[in-house]
Amino acid sequence: MFEYIAAVRTPLALSAFAIAALLSLYATFRKKPTAASRQPPWVLIAVIALLALAPIGIDAYLQHEKTAIAGIYRLRVTVVDPRNVPVEDATVRVTAANESKTAPDGSAELAIPRGSMPQDGKVTVYAQKDSAFLHGNKEMTLGGDMNPSTTITIAPNRTAPINGTVEDQTGHAIPGVRVGIAGTTSIETDAGGNFRIPNAGSLGQKVLLHAEKRGYTPVSQYHPAGDEPVVLILTRER
Repeated sequence: MFEYIAAVRTPLALSAFAIAALLSLYATFRKKPTAASRQPPWVLIAVIALLALAPIGIDAYLQHEKTAIAGIYRLRVTVVDPRNVPVEDATVRVTAANESKTAPDGSAELAIPRGSMPQDGKVTVYAQKDSAFLHGNKEMTLGGDMNPSTTITIAPNRTAPINGTVEDQTGHAIPGVRVGIAGTTSIETDAGGNFRIPNAGSLGQKVLLHAEKRGYTPVSQYHPAGDEPVVLILTRER
């Protein structure tokens, strides 16, 4: 008997074992000659039904939960520029999954395993096209919809500064030089020839600087936005 009990491994097997054991017990009672023993044992029947169906129901519930936990969201992302034009070959990624590239229509699909997400279901979807220095992101909460979709607008992220000094050909700092970027307000260098232009462009984006001062030949020079300083050299006019 114990060998059979030890062999029970699954809820279905447990149900079958319970039914077989109780039916065997019921058959034994039916063999007794008393009239009472031959009456339908409704309580026993109810217990048999409960023991038979409960493990099956519990197993089905657990399998459903496992499937939900192991589910994969298919997040469809459409990337557009500020004019609402689809952006091809943009990189799309999310905090809980790998990255993907957009198609000519600006769309991409991210597979996000539910098990890799935080409990609150919140994720941040990032989109960028480095060659155009376009960036954007959107926060989302993924719930019951396993096939959600969203649109992200990417635009220039002009948060990187440019700083540096202006010198003459001998290496001496030149104060009062107007330094600027086309389309922006120019600033003057301080007494040490230093300048700093905030929000000059995206990090790494090459920006055309222009420096001029009366008595010197103006100069224009490209330099990437960021923390790396630049040195602009002005030549004194003769």
